[in-house]
Amino acid sequence: MGGTGGFQFTGKVISVRVSRTNDLTRITEKMRDLTRHCRFWSHATLLFTLPYATYVILMYWVQLATVIPESLRDPRETILTVKPHSIFWTLDALGFICMGSSTFLAAFALEKSDRKACRLRGFLLANGLPISTRVFPP
Repeated sequence: MGGTGGFQFTGKVISVRVSRTNDLTRITEKMRDLTRHCRFWSHATLLFTLPYATYVILMYWVQLATVIPESLRDPRETILTVKPHSIFWTLDALGFICMGSSTFLAAFALEKSDRKACRLRGFLLANGLPISTRVFPP
């Protein structure tokens, strides 16, 4: 977390903060209207975003609230420390597998006639396809 572990221990999180339920409802309805032509893909995408958010929030909440402050006092590793094949490493990996699956499925929810959508589809597929090889290297 302090930048000393290199890029193998870094991740990217994008979040949308909604302060009122009405805003969430409006965003959800807008997304539903934009993807009316392919509800299956948009619902499948949403299905993977929920576990992604759950895994990543749990992982980073525990790390930021307990592990890092405790490691400043006592640098010994505990069961909560993130290291390869530990429980929190696995939670983080599951979160990113769900994120990759979500972006992969989102590519199919875009219209096929729009040129910008074709480029975006390519980026979404490129992000979603190799997720399992990036998370669990041999």
